[in-house]
Amino acid sequence: MKSPLPLQLITQDNPDVFKTVQAFNLTMTGIDVQTDLPLQLEQLLEIELGTPSGKLHLSAKAIWNRENQYGCQFVDMTPTVSRLLSHWLFPPFEP
Repeated sequence: MKSPLPLQLITQDNPDVFKTVQAFNLTMTGIDVQTDLPLQLEQLLEIELGTPSGKLHLSAKAIWNRENQYGCQFVDMTPTVSRLLSHWLFPPFEP
């Protein structure tokens, strides 16, 4: 994914606050987010991604940062969430 994707980010420190952030490079293993929230490395996050099938909730942790951009690795992904993410990223080909 090359163009930015808006999504909701919830930090473990403040679970009642949803922050809209810009996401880049969404893959099956993680995502890069751009935010003005000061995240810490290894901080656990919840990411809410809107898909045509509904909201997809992904757990992640921040593993690197450069200024206001953070690389996040997905953690504790269930087979169901993995399948839904895969279907959203790689929709079936229909001729």
